[in-house]
Amino acid sequence: MPRAVCVVAEGKPGATMTLTAQGSGIAQSGYMMKNDTTKSFTISYEMSGNTLKYKQVTELRVYGKPFSHVDSSTLVKVEK
Repeated sequence: MPRAVCVVAEGKPGATMTLTAQGSGIAQSGYMMKNDTTKSFTISYEMSGNTLKYKQVTELRVYGKPFSHVDSSTLVKVEK
């Protein structure tokens, strides 16, 4: 599905933070507006030492039905 979505998410900075975007903070292509509208986007970060954990949730309406896409990972900085 052609996504063509850009979000401007905002929140308070810190070692643990959650950034959110809704409504006017989400720009979408014509295809998305007609078929697969993005309703909200949230990403949470947790930073500690050399580790960064994140989880992002995108709430969509895909062909008229609710759909939640979740992505998460842990990144670890390694020494060279």
